[in-house]
Amino acid sequence: MKADENFEIDAESVGFGTFSDVYMARDKQKDLTVALKRVKQTNNKDLNNIIYYGACREVAILKTVTHENIVAFKGVCPNSRNRRQFYTVLEYCDYDLLFVRLNLTLSTPEVKCLMRQLLEGLRYLHDKKIIHRDIKPGNILINKDGVLKVADFGHARECKEETNSFSNMVVTLCYRAPEMLLGERNYGPAIDVWSAACVMAEIITGNVLFHGHDENSQIAAILDTCGPISKDVWPGVELLPLFKEKVSVLSSDGKRRLKEKLMPPLNDDFAFNLLDAILAYDPRKRLSSRDALSHEFFAAEPKAEVDLRGVITRLNQLEQQTESSQESDKLDIAHNKENRRKRRRRRRKRRTNPYSLDHQN
Repeated sequence: MKADENFEIDAESVGFGTFSDVYMARDKQKDLTVALKRVKQTNNKDLNNIIYYGACREVAILKTVTHENIVAFKGVCPNSRNRRQFYTVLEYCDYDLLFVRLNLTLSTPEVKCLMRQLLEGLRYLHDKKIIHRDIKPGNILINKDGVLKVADFGHARECKEETNSFSNMVVTLCYRAPEMLLGERNYGPAIDVWSAACVMAEIITGNVLFHGHDENSQIAAILDTCGPISKDVWPGVELLPLFKEKVSVLSSDGKRRLKEKLMPPLNDDFAFNLLDAILAYDPRKRLSSRDALSHEFFAAEPKAEVDLRGVITRLNQLEQQTESSQESDKLDIAHNKENRRKRRRRRRKRRTNPYSLDHQN
Protein backbone atom coordinates (compact mmCIF):
# COMPACT_ATOMS: atom_id res chain seq x y z
CA MET A 1 0.00 0.00 0.00
CA LYS A 2 1.60 3.21 -1.16
CA ALA A 3 0.43 6.63 -0.01
CA ASP A 4 0.65 8.15 -3.49
CA GLU A 5 -1.49 5.39 -5.02
CA ASN A 6 -4.03 4.69 -2.28
CA PHE A 7 -4.66 8.10 -0.77
CA GLU A 8 -5.69 11.51 -1.99
CA ILE A 9 -3.53 13.71 0.20
CA ASP A 10 -4.43 17.32 1.01
CA ALA A 11 -1.50 19.53 0.02
CA GLU A 12 -1.68 21.55 3.25
CA SER A 13 -0.77 19.94 6.56
CA VAL A 14 -3.39 19.99 9.31
CA GLY A 15 -0.78 19.58 12.03
CA PHE A 16 2.95 19.85 12.36
CA GLY A 17 5.67 19.24 14.89
CA THR A 18 9.43 19.41 15.15
CA PHE A 19 9.98 16.12 13.36
CA SER A 20 6.69 15.35 11.58
CA ASP A 21 3.76 16.76 9.61
CA VAL A 22 0.18 15.49 9.58
CA TYR A 23 -2.00 15.60 6.47
CA MET A 24 -5.67 14.96 5.91
CA ALA A 25 -6.23 12.35 3.22
CA ARG A 26 -8.95 10.20 1.69
CA ASP A 27 -8.49 6.45 1.59
CA LYS A 28 -9.58 5.68 -1.99
CA GLN A 29 -10.40 2.03 -1.30
CA LYS A 30 -12.49 2.62 1.84
CA ASP A 31 -13.69 6.13 0.95
CA LEU A 32 -12.67 7.19 4.44
CA THR A 33 -11.01 10.37 5.70
CA VAL A 34 -7.80 9.61 7.60
CA ALA A 35 -4.77 11.41 8.95
CA LEU A 36 -1.33 10.65 7.48
CA LYS A 37 1.66 11.41 9.69
CA ARG A 38 4.97 11.79 7.86
CA VAL A 39 8.33 12.17 9.54
CA LYS A 40 10.52 14.99 8.30
CA GLN A 41 13.96 14.66 6.78
CA THR A 42 16.89 16.90 7.67
CA ASN A 43 20.40 17.42 6.32
CA ASN A 44 21.80 15.56 9.33
CA LYS A 45 22.08 11.82 8.67
CA ASP A 46 22.42 10.90 12.34
CA LEU A 47 19.38 12.99 13.25
CA ASN A 48 17.41 11.36 10.44
CA ASN A 49 18.21 7.95 11.90
CA ILE A 50 17.00 9.06 15.33
CA ILE A 51 13.78 10.44 13.81
CA TYR A 52 13.24 7.26 11.78
CA TYR A 53 13.70 4.88 14.71
CA GLY A 54 11.56 7.15 16.89
CA ALA A 55 8.74 6.88 14.34
CA CYS A 56 9.16 3.09 14.29
CA ARG A 57 8.94 3.01 18.10
CA GLU A 58 5.74 5.11 17.95
CA VAL A 59 4.18 2.64 15.51
CA ALA A 60 5.19 -0.29 17.74
CA ILE A 61 3.38 1.29 20.71
CA LEU A 62 0.31 2.29 18.68
CA LYS A 63 -0.07 -1.32 17.55
CA THR A 64 -0.49 -2.42 21.16
CA VAL A 65 -3.17 0.06 22.25
CA THR A 66 -6.90 0.05 21.50
CA HIS A 67 -9.16 2.36 23.47
CA GLU A 68 -11.97 4.77 22.73
CA ASN A 69 -9.90 7.68 24.04
CA ILE A 70 -6.69 6.78 22.18
CA VAL A 71 -6.30 7.77 18.54
CA ALA A 72 -6.83 4.66 16.40
CA PHE A 73 -3.87 3.25 14.45
CA LYS A 74 -4.83 2.07 10.94
CA GLY A 75 -1.49 1.01 9.48
CA VAL A 76 1.62 2.28 7.75
CA CYS A 77 2.40 2.87 4.10
CA PRO A 78 5.69 3.70 2.38
CA ASN A 79 6.54 6.92 0.63
CA SER A 80 7.41 5.94 -2.94
CA ARG A 81 9.76 8.93 -3.22
CA ASN A 82 11.86 7.99 -0.18
CA ARG A 83 12.33 4.43 1.06
CA ARG A 84 13.47 5.67 4.48
CA GLN A 85 10.24 7.61 4.93
CA PHE A 86 6.78 6.29 5.62
CA TYR A 87 3.32 7.49 6.57
CA THR A 88 1.55 6.40 9.74
CA VAL A 89 -2.18 6.09 9.00
CA LEU A 90 -4.40 7.27 11.87
CA GLU A 91 -8.04 8.08 12.41
CA TYR A 92 -8.85 11.67 11.51
CA CYS A 93 -10.10 14.07 14.17
CA ASP A 94 -11.47 17.51 13.42
CA TYR A 95 -10.04 19.50 16.32
CA ASP A 96 -7.44 19.55 19.02
CA LEU A 97 -7.84 20.92 22.53
CA LEU A 98 -6.02 24.14 21.64
CA PHE A 99 -9.50 25.55 21.01
CA VAL A 100 -9.68 26.19 24.79
CA ARG A 101 -7.47 29.24 24.16
CA LEU A 102 -10.19 30.75 21.98
CA ASN A 103 -13.05 32.80 23.37
CA LEU A 104 -15.14 29.70 24.04
CA THR A 105 -16.63 29.21 27.51
CA LEU A 106 -17.20 25.61 28.61
CA SER A 107 -19.78 24.55 31.17
CA THR A 108 -18.82 22.48 34.23
CA PRO A 109 -20.33 19.27 32.73
CA GLU A 110 -18.33 19.86 29.53
CA VAL A 111 -15.10 20.33 31.51
CA LYS A 112 -15.86 17.15 33.45
CA CYS A 113 -16.59 15.23 30.24
CA LEU A 114 -13.31 16.30 28.62
CA MET A 115 -11.24 15.53 31.72
CA ARG A 116 -12.92 12.19 32.34
CA GLN A 117 -12.10 11.09 28.80
CA LEU A 118 -8.50 12.32 29.08
CA LEU A 119 -7.99 10.50 32.39
CA GLU A 120 -9.64 7.34 31.00
CA GLY A 121 -7.13 7.35 28.14
CA LEU A 122 -4.24 7.86 30.56
CA ARG A 123 -5.54 5.18 32.94
CA TYR A 124 -5.57 2.70 30.05
CA LEU A 125 -2.01 3.61 29.02
CA HIS A 126 -0.69 3.52 32.58
CA ASP A 127 -2.32 0.15 33.25
CA LYS A 128 -0.38 -1.11 30.22
CA LYS A 129 2.83 0.40 31.67
CA ILE A 130 3.05 3.07 28.96
CA ILE A 131 3.81 6.71 29.68
CA HIS A 132 2.93 9.27 27.02
CA ARG A 133 5.50 11.95 27.95
CA ASP A 134 3.93 14.81 25.99
CA ILE A 135 0.40 15.45 27.22
CA LYS A 136 -0.66 18.93 26.10
CA PRO A 137 -3.69 20.48 24.35
CA GLY A 138 -2.15 20.11 20.89
CA ASN A 139 -1.82 16.34 21.38
CA ILE A 140 -5.40 15.87 22.59
CA LEU A 141 -7.86 15.57 19.71
CA ILE A 142 -11.65 15.78 19.49
CA ASN A 143 -13.56 14.07 16.68
CA LYS A 144 -16.82 15.24 15.13
CA ASP A 145 -18.82 13.14 17.63
CA GLY A 146 -17.22 14.90 20.59
CA VAL A 147 -14.98 11.98 21.58
CA LEU A 148 -11.57 12.89 23.00
CA LYS A 149 -8.49 11.08 21.68
CA VAL A 150 -4.98 11.10 23.12
CA ALA A 151 -2.59 11.37 20.15
CA ASP A 152 1.08 11.74 19.16
CA PHE A 153 3.01 8.90 20.75
CA GLY A 154 6.37 10.05 19.43
CA HIS A 155 7.78 10.39 22.97
CA ALA A 156 5.87 7.48 24.54
CA ARG A 157 7.80 4.74 26.32
CA GLU A 158 7.07 1.46 28.04
CA CYS A 159 7.67 1.75 31.77
CA LYS A 160 7.83 -1.87 32.96
CA GLU A 161 10.98 -1.74 35.09
CA GLU A 162 11.13 -0.49 38.67
CA THR A 163 14.20 1.55 37.78
CA ASN A 164 14.34 3.50 34.52
CA SER A 165 16.71 6.00 32.98
CA PHE A 166 14.56 8.10 30.68
CA SER A 167 15.40 11.51 29.23
CA ASN A 168 14.20 14.41 31.36
CA MET A 169 14.17 16.74 28.34
CA VAL A 170 10.85 15.50 26.98
CA VAL A 171 7.33 16.86 27.66
CA THR A 172 6.63 20.37 26.38
CA LEU A 173 8.08 22.78 28.94
CA CYS A 174 4.83 24.34 30.20
CA TYR A 175 3.45 20.88 31.02
CA ARG A 176 6.64 19.33 32.42
CA ALA A 177 6.52 17.91 35.96
CA PRO A 178 8.83 19.39 38.63
CA GLU A 179 10.79 16.15 39.17
CA MET A 180 11.86 16.26 35.51
CA LEU A 181 12.86 19.92 35.81
CA LEU A 182 15.10 18.89 38.72
CA GLY A 183 16.85 16.24 36.62
CA GLU A 184 14.97 13.07 37.59
CA ARG A 185 15.36 10.28 35.02
CA ASN A 186 13.68 7.49 36.98
CA TYR A 187 10.11 8.74 36.62
CA GLY A 188 6.78 7.14 35.83
CA PRO A 189 3.09 7.79 35.03
CA ALA A 190 2.91 10.66 37.56
CA ILE A 191 4.49 12.98 34.97
CA ASP A 192 1.49 12.46 32.64
CA VAL A 193 -0.96 13.21 35.43
CA TRP A 194 0.83 16.49 36.24
CA SER A 195 0.51 17.44 32.57
CA ALA A 196 -3.19 16.50 32.64
CA ALA A 197 -3.76 18.85 35.59
CA CYS A 198 -2.09 21.67 33.62
CA VAL A 199 -4.43 20.89 30.72
CA MET A 200 -7.46 20.92 33.04
CA ALA A 201 -6.51 24.35 34.38
CA GLU A 202 -6.12 25.57 30.81
CA ILE A 203 -9.55 24.21 29.85
CA ILE A 204 -11.09 26.15 32.73
CA THR A 205 -9.20 29.44 32.40
CA GLY A 206 -8.22 29.52 28.72
CA ASN A 207 -4.63 30.29 29.75
CA VAL A 208 -1.47 28.24 30.25
CA LEU A 209 -1.09 27.58 33.99
CA PHE A 210 2.73 27.62 34.22
CA HIS A 211 4.31 29.61 31.40
CA GLY A 212 8.11 29.62 31.49
CA HIS A 213 10.48 30.25 28.59
CA ASP A 214 13.31 28.08 29.97
CA GLU A 215 13.75 25.58 32.79
CA ASN A 216 14.58 28.16 35.45
CA SER A 217 11.64 30.40 34.62
CA GLN A 218 9.40 27.34 34.41
CA ILE A 219 10.39 26.32 37.93
CA ALA A 220 9.83 29.91 39.07
CA ALA A 221 6.35 29.93 37.50
CA ILE A 222 5.45 26.70 39.32
CA LEU A 223 6.77 28.03 42.65
CA ASP A 224 4.84 31.26 42.21
CA THR A 225 1.58 29.28 42.10
CA CYS A 226 2.26 26.12 44.11
CA GLY A 227 4.52 27.54 46.80
CA PRO A 228 8.09 26.70 47.85
CA ILE A 229 9.68 23.27 47.37
CA SER A 230 11.15 21.86 50.56
CA LYS A 231 12.01 18.57 52.25
CA ASP A 232 8.82 18.91 54.27
CA VAL A 233 6.49 18.86 51.26
CA TRP A 234 8.74 16.61 49.15
CA PRO A 235 10.97 14.27 51.17
CA GLY A 236 14.11 13.34 49.24
CA VAL A 237 13.92 16.28 46.82
CA GLU A 238 17.44 17.29 47.85
CA LEU A 239 18.74 14.08 46.25
CA LEU A 240 17.56 14.99 42.76
CA PRO A 241 20.45 15.71 40.34
CA LEU A 242 19.70 19.38 39.70
CA PHE A 243 18.42 20.35 43.14
CA LYS A 244 21.66 22.06 44.24
CA GLU A 245 22.08 23.76 40.87
CA LYS A 246 18.55 25.16 41.00
CA VAL A 247 18.55 26.01 44.72
CA SER A 248 18.76 29.77 44.07
CA VAL A 249 15.72 29.54 41.80
CA LEU A 250 13.91 27.29 44.25
CA SER A 251 14.23 29.64 47.18
CA SER A 252 10.78 31.08 47.77
CA ASP A 253 9.10 32.67 50.75
CA GLY A 254 5.69 32.53 49.11
CA LYS A 255 2.72 30.34 49.89
CA ARG A 256 0.66 27.97 47.79
CA ARG A 257 -1.84 30.17 45.96
CA LEU A 258 -3.24 27.83 43.35
CA LYS A 259 -6.83 28.77 44.13
CA GLU A 260 -6.03 32.47 43.85
CA LYS A 261 -4.41 31.85 40.46
CA LEU A 262 -7.42 29.96 39.14
CA MET A 263 -10.23 32.20 40.45
CA PRO A 264 -12.07 33.40 38.55
CA PRO A 265 -13.23 31.56 36.46
CA LEU A 266 -12.76 28.45 38.67
CA ASN A 267 -15.62 28.54 41.18
CA ASP A 268 -15.94 24.79 41.83
CA ASP A 269 -14.37 23.57 45.09
CA PHE A 270 -14.34 19.98 43.86
CA ALA A 271 -12.44 20.99 40.73
CA PHE A 272 -9.93 22.92 42.81
CA ASN A 273 -9.48 19.99 45.21
CA LEU A 274 -8.78 17.66 42.28
CA LEU A 275 -6.20 20.02 40.78
CA ASP A 276 -4.62 20.57 44.18
CA ALA A 277 -4.27 16.81 44.71
CA ILE A 278 -2.77 16.20 41.26
CA LEU A 279 -0.39 19.16 41.42
CA ALA A 280 1.44 17.72 44.43
CA TYR A 281 5.20 18.25 44.20
CA ASP A 282 6.05 14.75 45.42
CA PRO A 283 5.13 12.32 42.59
CA ARG A 284 4.50 9.62 45.21
CA LYS A 285 1.71 11.75 46.70
CA ARG A 286 0.26 12.82 43.35
CA LEU A 287 -3.09 11.27 42.45
CA SER A 288 -2.86 8.54 39.81
CA SER A 289 -5.08 8.68 36.74
CA ARG A 290 -7.20 5.87 38.22
CA ASP A 291 -7.59 7.64 41.58
CA ALA A 292 -8.36 10.92 39.85
CA LEU A 293 -11.29 9.30 38.04
CA SER A 294 -12.73 8.33 41.44
CA HIS A 295 -12.48 11.89 42.75
CA GLU A 296 -15.67 13.56 44.01
CA PHE A 297 -15.32 16.16 41.25
CA PHE A 298 -16.77 13.62 38.81
CA ALA A 299 -19.40 12.27 41.23
CA ALA A 300 -20.82 15.66 42.24
CA GLU A 301 -23.62 17.45 40.42
CA PRO A 302 -23.73 18.51 37.66
CA LYS A 303 -22.57 15.21 36.20
CA ALA A 304 -20.36 14.75 33.15
CA GLU A 305 -23.15 13.20 31.09
CA VAL A 306 -23.15 15.75 28.28
CA ASP A 307 -22.88 15.54 24.50
CA LEU A 308 -19.71 17.34 23.44
CA ARG A 309 -21.05 17.73 19.92
CA GLY A 310 -22.56 20.94 21.26
CA VAL A 311 -19.01 22.20 21.85
CA ILE A 312 -18.11 21.29 18.27
CA THR A 313 -21.15 23.21 16.99
CA ARG A 314 -20.20 26.31 18.99
CA LEU A 315 -16.61 25.98 17.83
CA ASN A 316 -17.72 25.82 14.19
CA GLN A 317 -19.81 28.94 14.70
CA LEU A 318 -16.88 30.71 16.35
CA GLU A 319 -14.60 29.76 13.45
CA GLN A 320 -17.15 31.04 10.93
CA GLN A 321 -17.43 34.33 12.82
CA THR A 322 -13.63 34.59 12.93
CA GLU A 323 -13.34 33.87 9.21
CA SER A 324 -16.09 36.41 8.47
CA SER A 325 -14.31 39.00 10.63
CA GLN A 326 -11.01 38.25 8.90
CA GLU A 327 -12.64 38.67 5.48
CA SER A 328 -14.11 41.96 6.64
CA ASP A 329 -10.69 43.06 7.89
CA LYS A 330 -9.17 42.14 4.54
CA LEU A 331 -11.78 44.23 2.73
CA ASP A 332 -11.10 47.16 5.07
CA ILE A 333 -7.36 46.81 4.48
CA ALA A 334 -7.88 46.65 0.70
CA HIS A 335 -10.20 49.68 0.87
CA ASN A 336 -7.66 51.63 2.92
CA LYS A 337 -4.88 50.72 0.50
CA GLU A 338 -6.98 51.91 -2.42
CA ASN A 339 -7.71 55.20 -0.64
CA ARG A 340 -3.99 55.68 0.05
CA ARG A 341 -3.22 55.02 -3.62
CA LYS A 342 -5.84 57.64 -4.66
CA ARG A 343 -4.37 60.19 -2.25
CA ARG A 344 -0.86 59.55 -3.61
CA ARG A 345 -2.14 60.03 -7.21
CA ARG A 346 -3.83 63.30 -6.25
CA ARG A 347 -0.62 64.56 -4.60
CA ARG A 348 1.42 63.66 -7.70
CA LYS A 349 -1.07 65.48 -9.91
CA ARG A 350 -0.87 68.61 -7.75
CA ARG A 351 2.94 68.55 -7.90
CA THR A 352 2.97 68.20 -11.69
CA ASN A 353 0.00 70.44 -12.53
CA PRO A 354 1.20 74.08 -12.89
CA TYR A 355 -2.36 75.32 -12.41
CA SER A 356 -2.94 73.54 -9.10
CA LEU A 357 -3.36 75.65 -5.97
CA ASP A 358 -0.06 74.29 -4.56
CA HIS A 359 1.87 75.96 -7.41
CA GLN A 360 0.18 79.33 -7.19
CA ASN A 361 1.88 82.17 -5.31
